[in-house]
Amino acid sequence: MGGMIAGFGDGGSAHSGDTGMMSRSFSLHQGDTLLMQNGARPEFGVGDLEPQKLPYRLVIDTKGNTDFIPYSTTTHTEWRFLSGTADNQAIPLAQLDYGTDLDLAGRAKRKSAFSITPVVLGSGAAKDAVSSLKLEISYDDGKSWRSQDMKENKGTWRTTVNAPSRAGYVSIRVTAKQRNGGSITQTITRAFGLK
Repeated sequence: MGGMIAGFGDGGSAHSGDTGMMSRSFSLHQGDTLLMQNGARPEFGVGDLEPQKLPYRLVIDTKGNTDFIPYSTTTHTEWRFLSGTADNQAIPLAQLDYGTDLDLAGRAKRKSAFSITPVVLGSGAAKDAVSSLKLEISYDDGKSWRSQDMKENKGTWRTTVNAPSRAGYVSIRVTAKQRNGGSITQTITRAFGLK
């Protein structure tokens, strides 16, 4: 099993990269057994894996530089999936694409629409699609979380953010489950600012 995990990318254009100004770490686990941790480069590969379907967990953490940008100060993403049984088989991992109206400084209105569109990379099959999604929001950098009601329409989950007057940032924690038993949980501290 192998791949490339760059810690930083933009929204929607499939650009990615790494920088010395921010840090990233990743690890791959089979059940509770650590198989590998990242080195200096974003590529990884693990051999001699068992041929049967087994549970795996891929974990990525990033830490931003607040001198450079105040958003995404930390992120934690964890995918859970079953291994495949064929060589050169893509693993159908879900990616979460977020949407809200931001100004040029990366801030949203205190009451604003927010959407999440999961995309499964490596598969367009219905059996791999996201079947449920849960959103939690924090206005105190993750010290406390509140569940947010979501409504799904044509593969996009939508809600309205109603931030309190004292809040300066919105942090998000999302869990999306796939029909094949896989899932993604992603936490972004200070995902965006508030006006």
